[in-house]
Amino acid sequence: MIHAGSALAGLARFGECLELNAINADDVTGAAKVSYSGGQAVAIVVEDPTDNSKVRVVVVGTSCGTDGDATKIADKTVTR
Repeated sequence: MIHAGSALAGLARFGECLELNAINADDVTGAAKVSYSGGQAVAIVVEDPTDNSKVRVVVVGTSCGTDGDATKIADKTVTR
């Protein structure tokens, strides 16, 4: 698993964020800080287990994983 590092303040918080958004950690291929709609966010790239020509991109708030906060901003499946 690739974690977002300081984007979500550590692996435990990142894991909590994934769990809250029903994302299997084994399917995560990357995560990075991004600017989304004028604010800071984290984009998480997730493999599509049924179609390897596609990935799912989930954008979450930087507080995701804190005190049960899921903060999903966007969720889209795209072709590679």
